Amino acid sequence: MAAALLEREAELVTMHELIVDAMTGSGAVVLVEGAAGIGKTSLLRRATAMAAEQGCAVAGARGSELERDFAFGLVRQLLEPLLAALEVGERVEVLSGAAGLAAPILETVDAAPASPRDEVTQAALHGLYWVTANLAERRPVALVVDDAHWGDAPSLRFLAYLANRIDGVPVALTVGARPAEPQAHEELLAQLLASPATSVLRPAPLTGAAVDELVRRALGPAADPSFSAACAEATKGNPLLLGELLATLAGESVAPVASQAGAVAAVAPPSVSRSVARRLRRLAPEAVELGRAAAVLGADPRRQDAAELAGLSPESAASAAKALAEAGILDPTTLEFVHPVVRAAVYAELPAPQRGDAHRQAARLLAKRGAPEDEVALHLLASEPSGDRWAVGVLRRAARRAHARGGPDVAATHLHRALAERPPASERVSLLVELGSAESAAADEAGLDHLGQALELEEDVRVRAAIALELAKALSTRIQLARAAEVLEGALAELGRTDRGLSRRLEAQRLSVRVADPTLHTREFKARLTTLYLVRGRLSDPVLLGTVAVATAMAIPPASAAAGLAERALAAGLTFEDEQTAFATAAGALMLAGGLERARTVWDEAVAGARRRGSLSALGMGSSMRAFVHLRLGALGAADADLREVQRNRDQIPPRGVPAVLAARSAVLLERGELNAAAAVLGELDLDAERIDAPTSTQFRAQMAEVLVLQGRVEEGIAHLRECGRLMKEWGVRNPALMPWRSSLALALRATGERDEALALVHEEVRLARAFALPRELGIALRAAGLVEGGADGLDLLREAVAELESSPARLERARALTDLGAAMRRRGRRALARDPLRRGLDLAHRCGAVALRDRAHRELVATGARPRRLVLSGLDALTASERRVAEMATEGLTNREIAQALFVTQKTVETHLGNTYRKLDIGSRSQLAGALEDQVAAGDDRTAA
Repeated sequence: MAAALLEREAELVTMHELIVDAMTGSGAVVLVEGAAGIGKTSLLRRATAMAAEQGCAVAGARGSELERDFAFGLVRQLLEPLLAALEVGERVEVLSGAAGLAAPILETVDAAPASPRDEVTQAALHGLYWVTANLAERRPVALVVDDAHWGDAPSLRFLAYLANRIDGVPVALTVGARPAEPQAHEELLAQLLASPATSVLRPAPLTGAAVDELVRRALGPAADPSFSAACAEATKGNPLLLGELLATLAGESVAPVASQAGAVAAVAPPSVSRSVARRLRRLAPEAVELGRAAAVLGADPRRQDAAELAGLSPESAASAAKALAEAGILDPTTLEFVHPVVRAAVYAELPAPQRGDAHRQAARLLAKRGAPEDEVALHLLASEPSGDRWAVGVLRRAARRAHARGGPDVAATHLHRALAERPPASERVSLLVELGSAESAAADEAGLDHLGQALELEEDVRVRAAIALELAKALSTRIQLARAAEVLEGALAELGRTDRGLSRRLEAQRLSVRVADPTLHTREFKARLTTLYLVRGRLSDPVLLGTVAVATAMAIPPASAAAGLAERALAAGLTFEDEQTAFATAAGALMLAGGLERARTVWDEAVAGARRRGSLSALGMGSSMRAFVHLRLGALGAADADLREVQRNRDQIPPRGVPAVLAARSAVLLERGELNAAAAVLGELDLDAERIDAPTSTQFRAQMAEVLVLQGRVEEGIAHLRECGRLMKEWGVRNPALMPWRSSLALALRATGERDEALALVHEEVRLARAFALPRELGIALRAAGLVEGGADGLDLLREAVAELESSPARLERARALTDLGAAMRRRGRRALARDPLRRGLDLAHRCGAVALRDRAHRELVATGARPRRLVLSGLDALTASERRVAEMATEGLTNREIAQALFVTQKTVETHLGNTYRKLDIGSRSQLAGALEDQVAAGDDRTAA
């Protein structure tokens, strides 16, 4: 092996430096990339030795073609030995907290995943990260992965996840992979490659000088330079191929002299495969059979299994193993191949039909000795279908284990193969449902087709209804709401009065789907909602209650009726974990009904639950919904923190939610006075090109209108607002809390001189806000009415707006009304009286982080002749949203590690935020943090200003 490391000094120095860095807590990733035989394995072996010399706990794993469908196979190779080396108490400690989410992967799990959809995969990644971090806290860890191009998708997903969070964790991750390998998970390897923590080493072919040295070592010091040059040309400097060539030359007693240089090309194998095949042909049949059996069994085969598969007695197998070792093919002790390329060459010698039969025999052999079914299933995947019902059972059980461990894509592969065995009709439907569910969890559109096939094949009405419910939920996740409603309605018509409980579930889901898309609000749907509203006191189903609540909130005053229904839905057991969409509907009804602080509490609990479960999708949805609440409260810092959380996990946002999230980000930037940045965020989405449906694009249009008006493109802004108004009317939305489009349009029309239409719009919005009894919305409408009306009547309306907003937690809207009132008073010559509302507006805007409004209030106050104090960022105002969130969690008694686990960040990130916080608050330690925050709050701040 030392010979294979010629001309690798630079790579070795880099690896050594990164391992030393990892030892000090910096964390490092090395990707050794190159063609087969270039020396990746030798470099990884040397990295393993260097890590051990530095005192690291070392764990290795190797991908194999056979095991690429073994969910978290590489991860288990890496982590299980490290955990097994711990005492029981130490193991419990390492698997505590967020690390416990990895238990289904590292321990036996037979049940199907309990968490919905993709939460299992996300929780698994989060849990595995903290298992690794907990292990590294005890002792620096070196993880070495060879042949990652043959790694299973869940494991590669974790390696990329770890690489992006390795900073600050004493872990050295070294990975070897071939580029552009057929059937490799290229996208996942690309994610690993793209990580900022990854250093890439690409070993070059050996130079002529290095080849000459190796020729002299193998064939004698007197080797002629021309002979060495011929060897270099024949192998293109590939170390493995050169080794094969030199072994062949030595075996055939070719002298390394100039006259034999021409013979090198004739002797040199064009590939390792040819060289191995040549050596195999020289061996006895028993050795060939044992080599093939070992190749079929894959990595680390048991001698007894290989002997039985080859049909050899223990004595014959031992003799055959010795012959294979002497031929440089196998390690005689472990039956491991000397190199994966050698194993591939032996495997390729088996004709395809014999190969499939051998794998099926291997599956039976492993099952007979009690091997785990996911290992047995790997061999079934490599065999041809034969209508074997036993195989179907093994593959289905292995799929359930893979799904439970967070590998729904692997589960889908197993279930596809089970279908190919052509199971009886009695099993086919349930198999299709399992396949469709696994594919849906893996975000594979094929899941919809397979659930649809199951629905067509099933004859039992009750079972069909259950499948329809599953299919509708999958369709809803992909925002195919019209089709979901159609599926549910068909199931309801079929089921009739057969099963009232199931009918109620279908009905609740159908209404929930339709209420989410106003284009589906048919006359029959509206009539049904009206009926349900009239009997609302007798409703008990939480999904149904939440649906009626949001429909009521949008159209039926007063808002208190909707709030009561939403509270009943939540009290009836509606949870974010089990029913994300229905829960968001009920919480949305609370927000539209004016219960902003209650809605914030509800989303606080939902987000905390998502963090505990390690669900990035639930965290993304919960954070985005809470951001909308924070915006209405005027808590721009808190909204920004939530939106940054969403941005970090943008791939978890369903397409339907993207426009609203972009609109919210733009709104925060606009309030901060960053008009160009706000416009740029909206520029990330082309409504026409993306074909986003009208319901999800309406909020985006309203925000775009506001930006356009501020840019001076008033007519374009008006056009967008008119479209928003048309859609709201078409959908029967009367509550201005969903979108105060009338007041926004009125203010834009005021700028163009169209006063009559503007007055009509604002007065209508005032009437609706009074009917719904919503102080925030009434304040917004009265403020707009005051600005459009002008004069003394306008001043009265602005005063009324301020008075209404005094009873609302919406501090930014109050700041806006105060500023407009003060500005209007100043313009009418009442400069002294204008100062009080302007000072109050300035202070509120400053605390909300509304820079644009703050600066305007400041200018107006100066225009009154006042000399306002200079506003500076200090104390809590100086903290970023992330710093404040970390500080608040620290005051709740959470450790840095617990905060990091909850926020899906590294412990180093938490430490950095706390260090910045101590400096900005002028304190020296964590013990002073709670007092400092309390002092700031007492001085006039509160969470709403976060």
